[in-house]
Amino acid sequence: MQMKANKVKRGVLCGAGFETPSEALYLKKKLIVIPMKNQYEQQCNASALKNLGIPVLYDFNETAVEDLNLGSVQRK
Repeated sequence: MQMKANKVKRGVLCGAGFETPSEALYLKKKLIVIPMKNQYEQQCNASALKNLGIPVLYDFNETAVEDLNLGSVQRK
């Protein structure tokens, strides 16, 4: 995982589980999490990450990127 993680340049978009967000934080990668609905652990993790200043998307829709003010993200 270390070699692949070092190649990530823009950041990590992932669920709000434990493993991937933890590794992204450890490797000092940009991080955005999307917690699974009705999953208590993911909601708790998302809340803790939000307290650390990590952006959390509770609803992923067409305006989610604009809501986060991530102007440099390119859409295809």
